[in-house]
Amino acid sequence: MDKYTALAERVAKLEAKLKQTQALVDRLYEDAEQERLASNNAVDEGISLDNLLRRLTDRQALILGGVLENFSSEEIAKLGNISPNTVRTHMRYIYKKAEVNQRHQLITKYQRYWEQMDDETFERLTGGKVKRPRFEKPSN
Repeated sequence: MDKYTALAERVAKLEAKLKQTQALVDRLYEDAEQERLASNNAVDEGISLDNLLRRLTDRQALILGGVLENFSSEEIAKLGNISPNTVRTHMRYIYKKAEVNQRHQLITKYQRYWEQMDDETFERLTGGKVKRPRFEKPSN
C-alpha cells in the first residue's frame, strides 16, 4: 500500500467518524429541543383551573372570576356586596388552593384558560352551584 492510499483510507475513516459524531450531536440537539418544547407546553403550573374550580366555594369562584377579569378587590367587594377585607381573606384561601403566593401569579396561571372556558363548562366544573360570573365595572 502506498503512502497516498493509506492516507486516503485514514481520511475516509475520520470522515465516517465525523459523520457519526455529527449525527449524535444532531440527535442530542433534537432531544434537547423536544424536552424544551415539552417543558414549555407542560402544565407545570400545578393544579389546573378545572380542578381549582371544583375546590372553590361559590364565593371563592366569584372572587376568582373577578380577579381573572382584572377587577380590584374593592370592585369585587362591591359586586359581591362584601367588604374588601373579606375579599382579601378569600383570596388567601384561593392562593393556597391554587398553589400560588400572589395575585399576579394567579392571573398568569389561569387567565388564558378562564378566557377560553365557556359557560356550560364553568357550571359543570362548579357542580352547577354557581353560574359563571358576568362582570361589569361598578359605578362609582
